[in-house]
Amino acid sequence: MSHPSGLEFILLLLACFRLVRLIGWDDLTRRARAWACGMGDAEYDRVAELVDGYEAEGLDAWDRIERELPDQRRFYLAKLIHCPWCVGFWVSLAIWLCWLAWPAGTVGVSVPLALSAGVGLIAKNGDP
Repeated sequence: MSHPSGLEFILLLLACFRLVRLIGWDDLTRRARAWACGMGDAEYDRVAELVDGYEAEGLDAWDRIERELPDQRRFYLAKLIHCPWCVGFWVSLAIWLCWLAWPAGTVGVSVPLALSAGVGLIAKNGDP
């Protein structure tokens, strides 16, 4: 089995990072996340605010959310989509399988995603 070169690996890594951010956090995909979880926009926003607020306070969000939401399957799906470890695994697996099937094409598609990830990281961490 072949392996990506160092540069290809970095491009694939940054592409995975960008796709994970796009799926789990970007405002552009908020409506798609709500739809995938079977929630309306307002309900999804409420769940996201509750989880983010509890976690920011260092509280155990899971117990409190489970008591406050009638349909916990939706909550767990929303949390799965918003979890970098969870969605990151599936995105990474998909990128890896794409690279195995079509290395040149996958790297080519990864370049703009990697550039976007780099710009986002620099803007977030480099701006005062």
